[in-house]
Amino acid sequence: MRTDLTDVVKWLPDTRPGPPNFYTETRFCPTCGTYVRYLESLGKYYCVHCGGGVRIFSPRDRKNFLRSLKGTNRRPSLRA
Repeated sequence: MRTDLTDVVKWLPDTRPGPPNFYTETRFCPTCGTYVRYLESLGKYYCVHCGGGVRIFSPRDRKNFLRSLKGTNRRPSLRA
């Protein structure tokens, strides 16, 4: 008895990253001072509330993100 591959695949979890979800993605708007939904143009992103440019992170979140990356690019120690 041969099992069709589609029967097997439909039970596997889908771990592929999906497309961005317009309804849940947010970016930081410096004008509004909060994370907002945004509109995307060719390489530019605009706040849906005020029309100003948006950023990926707020200044505080950006600082924390960069701090979390420090030390991750160090070479491993050769000492035992």
